[in-house]
Formats: sequence, C-alpha cells, structure tokens
Amino acid sequence: MPPLVNALVLWIAATGLTATAWPTRTWSARARIVTLGTLAVVLFVSAGLQPIRPIGYRIAIVVALPILAMKLLDLHVAAAWWRTRSFRSWLWYLFVPFVLVLRRYEEEPPRPRSAALRLLARGALEVTAGVFLLRWANSAEIESFWLLHTIKLMGAYLVAFDGGMVCLTALLRLSGLNVLDFSRHPIVARTPADFWRRYNRPTTQYLHNDVYKPVGGLRHPYRGIAVVFLVSGVLHEYVAYMLIGHATGYQFAFFSLHGLAVMATRKVRLKGAKAVLGAVATFLFLVASSVLFFASVDAIDKPGWYYLGGGLLR
Repeated sequence: MPPLVNALVLWIAATGLTATAWPTRTWSARARIVTLGTLAVVLFVSAGLQPIRPIGYRIAIVVALPILAMKLLDLHVAAAWWRTRSFRSWLWYLFVPFVLVLRRYEEEPPRPRSAALRLLARGALEVTAGVFLLRWANSAEIESFWLLHTIKLMGAYLVAFDGGMVCLTALLRLSGLNVLDFSRHPIVARTPADFWRRYNRPTTQYLHNDVYKPVGGLRHPYRGIAVVFLVSGVLHEYVAYMLIGHATGYQFAFFSLHGLAVMATRKVRLKGAKAVLGAVATFLFLVASSVLFFASVDAIDKPGWYYLGGGLLR
C-alpha cells in the first residue's frame, strides 16, 4: 500500500476506533479508565504501522494518533460535560485536530475578519524570513556550533514555533473556527514560566484542564507542574522514539529541565529594567536548553540539524 494511502487509512481507522468510546461518558469512572486506557494504548502502538519512509507521513501519524488519545482523556476528565453534548459534537471534535478542549473552544469570542488577515500577513512575513534564514544557515560555512544553533533556532522559531502557529491561527479563524491564539510572542517571555504561557497555547490549555487540574494543581501547583511536564516529556519522547527507532532521553531531559525552571519562576513578575534582563536570560536559557530538544531532531534523518556545526552531539 502506498505510504500516503496507508496513512489515510490508518488515521481514518484510528478515528473510527476513538469514536466508539462515546458511550463511556455514562459509565463509572473505573470502567471508563480501563476502556479508554486500552484504546489509548492501541492508538499509540498503531502509529508504528506507518512506514518510516517517507518520514513526513510517519511524522503526521505519530502526531495525529496521540492527539486522538489525548481526546480520550478529555472524554474521561469532562465526562459530565460530554453527557450534555451530542455524538455529532464528539465526531466533530475528533476530526478537528486543532481543537483540544471543546468546552473552552466554545467560549472563544468571534474575531473580526480584518484582524485575522492582519495576523495572516504577520505570520507569512515571519515564515518567509525564517525560510531565508534557514537556507542561509544551511549554505553558510559556520564553524561555531553555538552560533549555528542560535541562527537555526531563530529560523525554526520564525517558520514553525511562532510564524507558522500565527498563520494557522489566522487561517482557522478565516475558515470560521474561533480558536484562541496559538502563539503570543514567546520570544519576548520574561521567564521560563512566561514562555510556556505564550507558546503553543492550545496544548497549554489542554494540559491545564485535563492534567494540571485533575491532579490537584490548583491546590498543589508544584505537583501539577511536575505532572504536566512529566506528561509532556513522555509524549515527546514517544514521538522521538517512533521517528528515530530507539530511546535517547533528550526530550525527557528537556521537559524535565523546563519543568524545574517553570517551578522556580511561576510567581516571578518582572517590570522595567528587570523585565529586559529577564527576557535576555530567558532567551539564553532557551538557546542552551533547546540543544536537548533538537538533538532528537538531528537524529531523525541525515543530514541532521547540526550537520554543519561543531560536533557537540556527535
């Protein structure tokens, strides 16, 4: 079976399997946990049925199926809310990967079309600049590992971590979906905690509602933060494992480090000159710690992320 067809069949089958979980919203918590947990395991394992090449289809499946598993958790955590909804709402939720917490999505106010167009223009400008920066970095003879890493990190930020998310936000709003901002200038974050409030906000919203609050994070915030970053680390380590073929520990180390940094800065609110110093310190922390994150990216395919760089990870 051609890889694209295989990916489509696998995603449709996985979505159909996830849809069968709908009746569990009326079951006891124990029965629901056992059933949804079993379905989640099947989804995580099934991602391995997608061929490793071409790598793009493998990435799509390895990301899409865990998102379905995440929605199973939402069905459990918000079972009482889901009992007030229709099966049609459940299906819509499953087929729209960009909405992770439907009950919060429905609270989002509509935005003017003109605002979405301005957002799209900004995102497109960022992506264009990022593409040129990455192309230049890949062709320039830069021997310094840290300089190359920083330049590529900024390119990736412009293309994917901010610009791409801004474009996606704008396009979804233009299509009629009143989604929240996927990104709010994370590069100007004043602390690591501030960074994670600004970056990938739909996932942050999901983790807050379906992980942080259920484990008692509102009363015990450090426990909640620890569990959230543990879950993030495990999920990213799973994705890396499925793409590389073996465990590296880089993703788990990255999210563990950031979990500690968020715990240390969760109450910090900087203003004035301290805010500038905090933003610089946060940027340097992100540059240094992101080496762990991109070490996995480097191992996925060759030539890797650092193939022109010094060799710190060789």
